[in-house]
Amino acid sequence: MDSSTIVELIMGLELIGLYIIWRLGIWRRLKDQLDATFTRTANGRTGISKRIAQSMVRVADYLELTRGSRLSPATFWLGYAIVGTVIVELLSMSGGAEWWRILVSLELLLVVIGAMFSILVGNSLYNGAAQKAMARQLPDALGIMGDEISAGHAAEAAVQRVAMQFSKPINQEFEDALIKMVSSGGLIPIDEALAEIAQNPLYQSDALDQAALTISVVRPMGGDLGKLLNDLSRLLRRREATDREIRTLLAPGRQAAWTLVFIIGGLQLGLLLFPLSSELLLGTYFGRFVVIIALILISLSIFTIRQINSKAV
Repeated sequence: MDSSTIVELIMGLELIGLYIIWRLGIWRRLKDQLDATFTRTANGRTGISKRIAQSMVRVADYLELTRGSRLSPATFWLGYAIVGTVIVELLSMSGGAEWWRILVSLELLLVVIGAMFSILVGNSLYNGAAQKAMARQLPDALGIMGDEISAGHAAEAAVQRVAMQFSKPINQEFEDALIKMVSSGGLIPIDEALAEIAQNPLYQSDALDQAALTISVVRPMGGDLGKLLNDLSRLLRRREATDREIRTLLAPGRQAAWTLVFIIGGLQLGLLLFPLSSELLLGTYFGRFVVIIALILISLSIFTIRQINSKAV
């Protein structure tokens, strides 16, 4: 029996097993159990297992924030394992007598890619996506809170509506704030709960900090808190519109600048790869000096272009 037949037999048995698991309802119970395990470990004691679980959960959260997908962490990682295994088995079919070595090597590579992706997302990509999502959702959330308070509802009801109506990440933060406010029996007011969210190093939201400061000043004095929150919401919307307009105005400059950088970088790469010029540039001391100076100048040019086209300038 050749390698292709063996791999096809293994794939057939795996697909039959997956179908049986799905028909018997074991898939749903397995997914729910894995999601519960991820959540419990990610919120448990500090340690390596907690960091791993948080990274795996944040991959699904990152896809939800950036792509709008509603996949749970267990669904994503089970799908990744199944699809990746099928691809690995297809690639190992033409391995001949060493097909099992190729299969094991590719499976290990699949695990390494998943681990690196979860670490990258958990440490950097998710943070940036969460900050952007928080800044995008915050004006609407403050506007809804202002409408609720203006209608005569309690601050807890305003926070609860935001937690129920919005998606990640703002719903999670406001759910935690609501739990703290209710469980403390009124000892933790709304401004302290919002200030704690604003001080979260993941967000560092100046707008939310400003909202907490506004509530802390106005609430004891008996001012119109709902109107102030609505005004703050409109201010944040105008600021976001101004940021979009600035990015739109800077887009042609960024495009032209990066096009110029790519052209120069392509010419330098072509010179380094062309045999006649590469011997001159890499085979002599003066040529290597010129290459190093060119790389330094290109790096400075890229930095200058980013600064010129930055909206902070």
